Amino acid sequence: MTRKLLVLIPILAVALAVMWASPKDTKASTFDPFFGPNDFYTLTDTNLNAHPDIRAQFNTLQPSANFSGLFGRAITFGDPAVTNASAAAIPGAGAYMGQLDSVAYLGLANEGCNTVVPVTFNFVEANTAVTALPMTPGVTLTNAITAGATSFNYNSTGDPIGPPSGASLGGQVRAEIQIDSERILLTAINQGTNTYGDPLDNTKMVRGWNGTTAATHSAGATISKVNVIFPSGPPANLLANLAEDDGDLDNNGTAEFPQFANDGVADGAEAIPSLIRDSFIASGNPATNDMTVTPLARYFGVAFVANSLIVTLQFVIGDVGALAAFPNLDWADAAWGYSSTTFLQDPNAPPSNSAITDFCNFTSTTLLFGTPHDNQCTPAPGPAGCTGAGAGFTLRLALDNGCPAGAPTNPNECGLAGQTNGICAATSCFRTTNPGTAQRVRYYQYSVSQRDYDYDGVENALDTCANVVNVGWDPRASNALSGGDTDGDGLPNACDPAPAVFNNDQDNDLWVNRLDNCPLVANTVGAGGGGGTDANTFQFDFDRPLGSVVNDGGPNSDSIGPACDIGTNSCGTDGNPIAPANCTTLTATGANGHYHATAASDTICIGGVNTECSFTADDDGDGVVNASDTCRAGANPPYVFGGGGSSPPTWTAGANTNLSAAAGAGATSLTVASSAGFFQGNPIVIANPAETLRYIASVPDATHLTITSGLSSAHASGASSTVRMVSYAQSLRDMTNDGFVDISDVQKLTGVFGARGGDPTAAAGYQGRYDTNYDNFVDISDVQSLTGMFGATCGP
Repeated sequence: MTRKLLVLIPILAVALAVMWASPKDTKASTFDPFFGPNDFYTLTDTNLNAHPDIRAQFNTLQPSANFSGLFGRAITFGDPAVTNASAAAIPGAGAYMGQLDSVAYLGLANEGCNTVVPVTFNFVEANTAVTALPMTPGVTLTNAITAGATSFNYNSTGDPIGPPSGASLGGQVRAEIQIDSERILLTAINQGTNTYGDPLDNTKMVRGWNGTTAATHSAGATISKVNVIFPSGPPANLLANLAEDDGDLDNNGTAEFPQFANDGVADGAEAIPSLIRDSFIASGNPATNDMTVTPLARYFGVAFVANSLIVTLQFVIGDVGALAAFPNLDWADAAWGYSSTTFLQDPNAPPSNSAITDFCNFTSTTLLFGTPHDNQCTPAPGPAGCTGAGAGFTLRLALDNGCPAGAPTNPNECGLAGQTNGICAATSCFRTTNPGTAQRVRYYQYSVSQRDYDYDGVENALDTCANVVNVGWDPRASNALSGGDTDGDGLPNACDPAPAVFNNDQDNDLWVNRLDNCPLVANTVGAGGGGGTDANTFQFDFDRPLGSVVNDGGPNSDSIGPACDIGTNSCGTDGNPIAPANCTTLTATGANGHYHATAASDTICIGGVNTECSFTADDDGDGVVNASDTCRAGANPPYVFGGGGSSPPTWTAGANTNLSAAAGAGATSLTVASSAGFFQGNPIVIANPAETLRYIASVPDATHLTITSGLSSAHASGASSTVRMVSYAQSLRDMTNDGFVDISDVQKLTGVFGARGGDPTAAAGYQGRYDTNYDNFVDISDVQSLTGMFGATCGP
């Protein structure tokens, strides 16, 4: 940085202010993902060369919008100085890697978000390599085929792959095979005639799949199957087959990979789920490309949630800077370190038509071991707790057997050398390793919210009237108490054609209103209520395909069903009170609706103690302690209801009160004028920014808030002692993560000045992380937020 640049920036800001107006939205969903009362990320051992366990916390509580589960929209970035082992460095699949404990706030059976369900996922080490494996019984080519053949016959005594047995998503067939070096995608298998493909339909077999070359093959050639597992469950549990341990990847009743059967590890850990493989192809097209980036590691967990839905959760670790190869993630370069991308279910598919109609908010605490532990459940059957029954399927779970293992199993996956039956016989295989020199390391949790099209403060996924403003309706309350839903059927009066007549499936398409992404137009397929197999049809909303650029950098899907995602339904029509300037034209091939993006950070000292890692000091006085501050030496406070922050948002209201009685230093109970709008668990600011963030410890009564830790100083009663709940988390200022707010950050914003989010027809350039005041535009206020703290030290 030079003095010339320091002078230039204010001049540039003034010039841009003259050139551009600063449009503002009148209402926006709040987005306050927060990360624990003290931190979101801790290492259990900060000594040099240690192998620490990692604890992480990630929560979104009402009234905050939920995070987007789509690829690249929930990423933990780990400092490259703390190394992360590859899957190859921890032999096999099945080592016990850790656990996630969560509390999910769900809507069940078309009701509001009033069901609280604890959920635990136990993670095992999972495979990352895509390979072709011989099938059992063996399969060979009956006759020689040319490179242009679109069907052929096979020889096998047991038809190891074929159509799924029982009810399935339209009886869909998807299998990848390999003959010699050519891969082939099959979407038709006739077990009666032993035919792959369809001689009357050349679309049922894609030759030269996955970047290979179509070729001639001789009679008797071995036909192998690629270890990609496609979701193949019934409409109510689309991913059920990933949770089983039967080696029958396609659910046709025959285990094509018997080596995967009954070995104590779920098939979704041993084979590569198609949703992972396809997401890690930069073009998004598995026909032409193998994985652009092979994940460094993968951890797989499964749970049966609310006695209804089989759920998979995966953390996929990318090498340093690996995500930069993907559209809209080019910014995630080596400066951000290792990536851990969250995959909850299949984000690239329609939902299961289950009793869980809404996933509203959650809390979660994750523990990942620095040294892999032995899994009690390998080999099968293992003790009680290794299997679970759900929706007619047998789930394969995992249990921690410690390291060193108390009673070693065979194999013993403990990552220490010299263990009986150990997978690391000669040397230890640690998952994480601290650097050998004293330094500060930084971790981030990057998170993107779901979209809100009509600016009524409710994200589309929860808003059954996604294109009609329905202020006053609370989707998180029970239908009868939500306001504006006279008949209590989950469809608010604002868009209910018969608001006094209860009908929980208004369009009679077998998807109840709260689960249906187009509740007024029948958009289902098949008698079983399946969601569809092709993107942007029926319930399968995926506006922008994988591998394509999303103009505003946000989620690929807007959660508005294709049958409703049409121009005539655009907001601003039919008396919709939203300001026309904020309306965009609905389209099924572009994601509509504003969103927000932010990141939490933790700075950790390795091999020593430094004030920059302090959980009590707040050097810049912005209400966030140094260790958890995204910019330690530049004030960037979180935004709070009723104002606050460097550029107060004007659209927030509620959760804004005063102390009605004085509170002394150390007090944990606050007497307030009103607790309306305050929710347990959320962070608050007191006399902003006199106190670092405190958290609401219990359900408030009418005039009291209990906080998790005592006040650092005394506060008088009255207007001088405001109490406000956080509505938007800290925004990022160090856009390039080079440790400073400098010209490289300002250039990011000025290069896309005037860009708008939420409009699929707008020019590319907006990204939620650039929008430092959450107003849906990159404008002068965002540039000023950087220039006002130019030169500030942010990271280590």
